[in-house]
Amino acid sequence: YEVSECLVGSEMCIRDSTDMGADCNAFTSYSKTCYYFSTSDRLLDNLAHLQDFVSNLHLTEESVEKEKEIICQEIDMYQDDPDYRLYQGILSCLYPESVLATDIAGTRDSVTAISKKMLQDNYRYFYHPEFMTLVIVGDINRKVVLDAIKEKQNTLSYKRVIKANRETIT
Repeated sequence: YEVSECLVGSEMCIRDSTDMGADCNAFTSYSKTCYYFSTSDRLLDNLAHLQDFVSNLHLTEESVEKEKEIICQEIDMYQDDPDYRLYQGILSCLYPESVLATDIAGTRDSVTAISKKMLQDNYRYFYHPEFMTLVIVGDINRKVVLDAIKEKQNTLSYKRVIKANRETIT
C-alpha cells in the first residue's frame, strides 16, 4: 500500500466542522496522517466530531473512485513542480531501497490499484487508538477536555484482527 493519504469522507467531516465553527484540514507525511482543526468555540463538539471521524470509516465504491482521481491529479500537479521533483529525486538517490524513494502519494498505477477492501484493511490495522496521538493547544480546562475525550472514547468501538506488518498489508 503505497498511498498513505486517503481522505475519503473528509469532505463531509470538513463541512460538518465548519458548521460548528472550526477550520479543519488534513495532511500526510512519510510518518503520519494528521487531521487538525482550529476553533475558538465549541471545542468539545469539534473534538467529539474528530473522534467520530477517525474511528468510523466512511467509504463507498464511488467515493474511493473519486478520491483516486483527486490523488492522481495531485500527483500530476507535483510532477509540474521543479522543486518537488528535485526533492523527490534527491530522496530516491539517497534512499533507493526505502519507502522514501517513492513519492508519498504513490504513482498513478499504485493509486489506480487501490480498492475499497484495501482501504478498509489498512484502516482496520492502523486507525486504532494505540497508533494515534492527540495534541490540544490553547487556553482550555484540561480536566473538562480529558473527561470529554474519555467519555467519547468509551462510546467508540475499535476492531482489530491482527497486528499489521508489511506482509499482511498490501
